Amino acid sequence: MKAEVSIPTKLFKVRENEVVSQVIDDEAIIINMTTGCYYSLDKVGAEIWSCIGQATTVAEIVGMLEAQYDCAGADVTTEVEKLLVELEAEQLIEHISDEHQRDSSRVVDPHGSQQEKEGALASFENPRFEKHSDMRDFLLVDPIHQVDERGWPHKDKS
Repeated sequence: MKAEVSIPTKLFKVRENEVVSQVIDDEAIIINMTTGCYYSLDKVGAEIWSCIGQATTVAEIVGMLEAQYDCAGADVTTEVEKLLVELEAEQLIEHISDEHQRDSSRVVDPHGSQQEKEGALASFENPRFEKHSDMRDFLLVDPIHQVDERGWPHKDKS
């Protein structure tokens, strides 16, 4: 069954109880703790992933990307929707509701605050999403499952 995403006001969020992720050097590394598969997203994909972490709509993500990149000739909405369908099919994100009574002027910034742009904007590149299952058995038995509220596993201070 294929996920539907075509309504730009649907809200999406990370499946926090089953997914662990970290954005490092413009790349998102995502682990589905239920399946043991891990994923990577490149720079644009990592920014989209960070937006999803803020429970965002397709329209909000597209607006953020259009502010960050030169999107001339790119169908940003289609690319975002395509990625969201893939992420939802892999059970990494979930549709939580349709947007109701939210501030439509809300600005989504994957970095947590608006950044000053210097010079020309970088060209928009379609997000690249890669699935890896080579460490699946290891990830399913590893104690990485003992994750606290901070998300990523952290060593005990003792």
